[in-house]
Formats: sequence, C-alpha cells, structure tokens
Amino acid sequence: MPQDSSSQNITDLFGEALSLQQQKKWDEAMVAYNKITVLGLDALSPAQASVVYNNMAVIAAQKSDLLNAYIWSRKAFELNPSNSQAKQSFEHFSTQFQIPSLPHQISDFDRVQHFLEKTPIDLWFFASTLSLFLLLFFVAQNVVKSTQNKAKDVFEKLSWWKAYLTAAFAVFLMAFTFLAYNGHEKITGLVKTDKAAIQTVPGENKPVIFEAQAGLELEVLAEQDSFYQVRYAGAFSGWISKTQIELLSLSFEQNK
Repeated sequence: MPQDSSSQNITDLFGEALSLQQQKKWDEAMVAYNKITVLGLDALSPAQASVVYNNMAVIAAQKSDLLNAYIWSRKAFELNPSNSQAKQSFEHFSTQFQIPSLPHQISDFDRVQHFLEKTPIDLWFFASTLSLFLLLFFVAQNVVKSTQNKAKDVFEKLSWWKAYLTAAFAVFLMAFTFLAYNGHEKITGLVKTDKAAIQTVPGENKPVIFEAQAGLELEVLAEQDSFYQVRYAGAFSGWISKTQIELLSLSFEQNK
C-alpha cells in the first residue's frame, strides 16, 4: 500500500480492512475495502488495487456471493496479471460461476480482432520489428551490390523480389500489430446486476433494447454523465447505468 502522506489514510484503512478480514469479520472488512475503492483508487497503483479487489473476492466467496467473487477476482487479475493470488482466485471462481454468453453473429473483422487480442502484444511488436530489419537488410544488400557493380562498370540485373516481399509482409504485420494493440487497450466491464437494462440512449426511463445477465462482459466505448456506452459484438450496443457495470480497470478516463 502507498506510504506517502497523501495516501496515509488509505494505508491505515487497508490495514484495518486486512485485520478485520483476518478476524473473519467479513461484513466489516468489506465495508472498509469498499471505502478504499470509493475514496482511494486515485492513490493506488493498479498492482495495489489488484490486492484490494482480490481480498474483496475472497470475502465475497466466504459470503457465498459467487457473482462478486468472480467479478472482483477477474478485475484483480486484469489490473495486475502478475498477481499470482489474483490469477488463482480468478481461475477458481471462473469454474464456480456460470459465465453468461449470448448468441451473436460476429463479423470477420471481429473474429480477426479476437484472435489478435489472444496473442501477446509483445509477440506482434517483435515480429513487426524483425520484418523491418529484414527489409532494411535486403535493401542495403542490393544498394551495396549496385554500388560495387557501378565501380566495376558491370551491369547486372538486381533481384529486388526479397525486399518487395518483405515490405508487403512488414505492412501486414504492422497492421496486425496496430489492431492487436487497440484490442489490448480496449476497455471492458462486467455486468454486476441481473437483468441490467441496456438502453437506446443515456438517461432515466429510456427505451430498453436488451436486459443483460449478471457477469456478461461488455466493451465500454464512451461515458456520459452516469452512463456508459457499451457493445456486445454481433448482438447489440447501447447505454448502461454505471451502477450496473464493473469496469475491469481503475477508471474509464485513465484508459481512454
């Protein structure tokens, strides 16, 4: 937990919550952790917030609240994939909670995007960089050979096909890397109330186009007042109240 003066209250609050949790005073501990999420997330790094949400998931499981155990463990893991405890909690609660899904007609673009999201972004950056180095090598090789031939006053047709092929390959890889990066930067959230209303426009008492099940994962596109614009690829897009969805990040503003 942070130790500077501006975050000392959050540190004390975390210590109190952890002590209550160790005493198995679940309700009191949850109240303390909730205070941290409401008051102190700006003072926490993603790694620190990951610890808070993982502890909340553990308490939720003790209270037989599998929905929040799944949501908070997933958020803890998304905030810090290196948190081994959060990873174990998420993997465990994923098997306990029935994750909802919808029949949908996904486009070819969304299929490609989904594939790219599942591939580590570092791998795409490495492949793109390697292709650019190969392109520079083949270009340099032909330039050097051309210079040597001119010096010898010899005409020889140069083979540029390797450079052209590598250039085309590099363009494709860079395009995939860009799409993969956008996919990894995508903001998502989990519906945390049953039959959450997805509306045509933000605001109170607006037409409802779909009622989402608790635990459904949605892409978050925009923010307006107390609503988020959300999308489920191939099924629907609309607006949902902020009180009905848990972002898998610390905030929308930090991830735009």
